[in-house]
Amino acid sequence: MKSSENKRIENLYFVHILPFDRQTIKSTLKHEKELNRVDDIISILFELWEMTLSAFREVSTLVMMDSIEAIFASRILLIHGYYAQANILLRASLESWVAGLFYDDHPVEWERISEELVEEKVPSFTKEILPYFFKFPAFRELKKHDPKVQERISAYYKDLSTYIHALGIKKTNIKNLKRLKSDIYTKFSKKDLEQFIKNLSILKDFLILFTFLRYYSDFRLYRRKTPELILNLDERYVESLLKVDQEEELFTQKTRTRIIEMLDKKKSMDGERVG
Repeated sequence: MKSSENKRIENLYFVHILPFDRQTIKSTLKHEKELNRVDDIISILFELWEMTLSAFREVSTLVMMDSIEAIFASRILLIHGYYAQANILLRASLESWVAGLFYDDHPVEWERISEELVEEKVPSFTKEILPYFFKFPAFRELKKHDPKVQERISAYYKDLSTYIHALGIKKTNIKNLKRLKSDIYTKFSKKDLEQFIKNLSILKDFLILFTFLRYYSDFRLYRRKTPELILNLDERYVESLLKVDQEEELFTQKTRTRIIEMLDKKKSMDGERVG
């Protein structure tokens, strides 16, 4: 009986698990450059989370930690070729992070939900949470300089949702399925990997924007780190924040000067690469 069980386990490993692990290792080494980009973005988000620890209530940091864990888990799924599932976790990360900010302003609602004292529906991301933040002055100013920013966030959220509902073959892993002997595995797709990196980068932009615009005064505790954090945004958002700063005083004068200097240097370097 024991021999039969051991044989079954060996068969499971050598026929199913080992080929899968070999494929993962092979793909990881082949796409090391792209995966390094993924790790760089995750590092930025983890640093953002660390910067928020002193600014928020405990409940918010716990909810936002769930967001970080979702990002880490998405990377694990990514290297195994599970692109749809990895992108689903990006949506979960966005929901958890922004919900953490939302419940920081609504501790009573969080207590009611977390302690299950009542059956309460979690607020809709696009219909309730997103509009809530754009009522704040800094968010309204951002929208004035970037009129489509709220629409862009909603569109991103809806696009990630298509991975959940499997709308079309392009948003599933089916097209990447390959047969290896008696095992079926998902091959590593550079195209899907690049799309994931793009989605992760957009997530990074939105999490930084939400967090900084809602609690920019708290970021003055990290005035040395703030310029580097802001420069991790897409350039259009950096430009927009500098315009918002003229109305809302997001930055100290020293921080603003530093951001402008670093942005000019970055543009100059980008120009040299193009030349």
